[in-house]
Amino acid sequence: MRICCLLIALPMLSGFAVQTDNQLGVGAAKSQVPATIAASCEQQVAAPKVEVGLQEATVVESQQYNIVELSELSKQFNNTHVDEGEVLGLTFFNYGYELELSFPNVVSATSEIICVRPHFNLRVISQEQKVYIAKEHMPKSCEYNTIHRHEYRHVNINETLLRQLVSTLAAEFQSKFGNEIYYGTSDSIKKSIIIDKEEKWLPFIRAILEQQNSLADEQHEQVDTLEEYRKFSYVCSFKYRYITDE
Repeated sequence: MRICCLLIALPMLSGFAVQTDNQLGVGAAKSQVPATIAASCEQQVAAPKVEVGLQEATVVESQQYNIVELSELSKQFNNTHVDEGEVLGLTFFNYGYELELSFPNVVSATSEIICVRPHFNLRVISQEQKVYIAKEHMPKSCEYNTIHRHEYRHVNINETLLRQLVSTLAAEFQSKFGNEIYYGTSDSIKKSIIIDKEEKWLPFIRAILEQQNSLADEQHEQVDTLEEYRKFSYVCSFKYRYITDE
């Protein structure tokens, strides 16, 4: 059973390496820039770059809790089936992301206007997955092995979620924002980028995360059906009936 997916936004703005005292309005669009300057920028500015990396989680197994404690813990996360029987296993999974910007190439088109194309470095960071199996079940026992197999179905869904998330972010972020060029002074461009980070980039990332989470939730629900739970009553000691056998 996967309990929750915690999103942690840790955006950082770094590497702004331009210096000028001249001013151009915040968010200067290409249409506001002389055509010759825009053409020069497009020829010289750095190529689009969107990098998305993944720091995968380790899986930690624990028998810290007994059945009663796992059942109570499950209630805290609104498990819809917890009142139907005893909870024998839980899987916890957390992940977040960091967005870092850099500007390795800055073109001085005139003494008044510069242009930059941000490079995006997005990291998906997964904290450890914790797989809990009730302490009543001895390792390598039939019950333990059955619960273990069930919980690792959730682990596999979580790991697939992360890989799909990285792939989707890389493709869609590149398509949506990879070609943007900013024109202006150091201060005006920096202000524009800070605004776009809060109003465009981070909301876009969060929307993709929510979409991928929804898809993963559907897969978890297919694992955690009452029909699957009831199968446990036909294996091992027949004492418990809340985890599936495969």
